[in-house]
Amino acid sequence: MATQEELKRIAAEKALEFVPEGECIGIGTGSTVNLFIEALGKSGKKIKGAVSTSKGTSELLAKYEIPEVSLNDVAHLAAYFD
Repeated sequence: MATQEELKRIAAEKALEFVPEGECIGIGTGSTVNLFIEALGKSGKKIKGAVSTSKGTSELLAKYEIPEVSLNDVAHLAAYFD
């Protein structure tokens, strides 16, 4: 049986299938989201940018060189991951 951490990683990696390339997305906060950001950063998927909900999320976006955008600078978000 998988551990809780393994299940979170599986969920984070599965969520990559729903990331629309070339679009802006929203990204929430939390341990599963942290795994999602790591997976996104390593995936090679290219997004226009991500709107962050916290300082911690912003720091992880920067660590994985995922461009961060302000919510004020986008008309809509193609998807939100939390």
